[in-house]
Amino acid sequence: CSSDLLAGGSRPAPRVMPSIRSLVAQLRPYRGRFLVALDALGLGSSINLVFPEVVRQALDESTFPWAKENVALVAGGLGLLFIVQASAFYARSLLFGSIGQRVFSDVRERLFRSILARDALFFDSNRSGDLASRINSDAALVQDAVSIKLSVILRYGLQVVLGTALMAWMSWPSLKACFNDSIPARSEEHTSELQS
Repeated sequence: CSSDLLAGGSRPAPRVMPSIRSLVAQLRPYRGRFLVALDALGLGSSINLVFPEVVRQALDESTFPWAKENVALVAGGLGLLFIVQASAFYARSLLFGSIGQRVFSDVRERLFRSILARDALFFDSNRSGDLASRINSDAALVQDAVSIKLSVILRYGLQVVLGTALMAWMSWPSLKACFNDSIPARSEEHTSELQS
């Protein structure tokens, strides 16, 4: 962003990997907060995935009589899950927002220092209002990427990976039976085709 601003030209097409590396470099000074935010994100997303299974287990035929007798305990446990999940999502939002604000401030400061180091000819060819606008808009883009987009990408990516693993684990016996049933049948079909 800063090289485009200083060159005064139009923005080139975005390149993904250098952009990701640059974003990670912006986050490096705040890695402690970022790791805590990731922990909060992981906890909230895990509860989000586990919650339906907890409800299913409570309503299962084998455990329903126990759940019916201990309604207060089940409701308290579900309420506790909600509170922990809400706290984790709040912490995630707060920490990612805080990191985004700090990165925004860092980027603006670096861009401003870079502009101040330019000679007078640079200011003759670039209007100061345009420069100030570009500083703010470029820094705001980085802040949005850190505060919102990175959080959303990590959250949904984690939910896809954990959700797929959870579904495979829960349905492993039926998947195994399906594989065992289909493999011998296919080999018998293939053998009969070869014989005829």
